[in-house]
Amino acid sequence: MKIKSGQVRQAPLPVGLESFSFHQTPVLVIENFWSAEERTQFRQAMNRANWNQLHDLSYVRQDFPNS
Repeated sequence: MKIKSGQVRQAPLPVGLESFSFHQTPVLVIENFWSAEERTQFRQAMNRANWNQLHDLSYVRQDFPNS
């Protein structure tokens, strides 16, 4: 696991996620979170999903009028 901060310096790698703090390092990037097989399965599921246009979701459009 590799951790990068939003600051100029790179954050030190913690021993475990229990020691990570957003107060000390405001950005946490976890690379390779999913395996290649899991990513493939997720992409296939996303391709099968029904996608809705924002104008079809009036309750969302009301909550986010600038979208």
